[in-house]
Amino acid sequence: MELHSSPKLWNSIKQSTPSGGVLPFRLTVFPSEGRAAFEPGLLADVLGLPAKEVAARSPFGLMSRIENGLPIGVVERVANLVAPGDAQFKYRLIPKATYERRKTVHRLSSDESTRLARVARVWGLAVDVWQNEEEARDFLFRPHPMIEDKRPIDVVILSEFGGEMVVDILAGLKYGSAA
Repeated sequence: MELHSSPKLWNSIKQSTPSGGVLPFRLTVFPSEGRAAFEPGLLADVLGLPAKEVAARSPFGLMSRIENGLPIGVVERVANLVAPGDAQFKYRLIPKATYERRKTVHRLSSDESTRLARVARVWGLAVDVWQNEEEARDFLFRPHPMIEDKRPIDVVILSEFGGEMVVDILAGLKYGSAA
């Protein structure tokens, strides 16, 4: 089953898409697992990958792009979307010394790229669920009882498993099975 959300999701990213337009968002729900998956095209847009780069919009193309290392600019982009008023947030995503080294090669490592993609995926889903960037931020930066009163953003940054826990909470909120 595929669901389409409103274009509100794109308010935060449409200014930086090459066409400046609003693109469709598709959230795929796996009925057997009750989990939501992020469409590669939306993830590519949140990451700021060029819209004309067709390979980055297919599942395996995006996976390859992440494994080979995303451009360093993705750090600023994701940090500005998730925590626009916090100039230091990017250093939670990539340590400052590492960030400075990566600026010389213009590319993140595979692990760093995976972490950024995980945060971008959860950000996009949170905006879709809440239909408002401020409410999505409030959810991500407020302790949540289903993750032992940890902040969802901290759990997402920490590990892939933590990211999946937050995705499950968001999917439950969207489809009515979690509080």
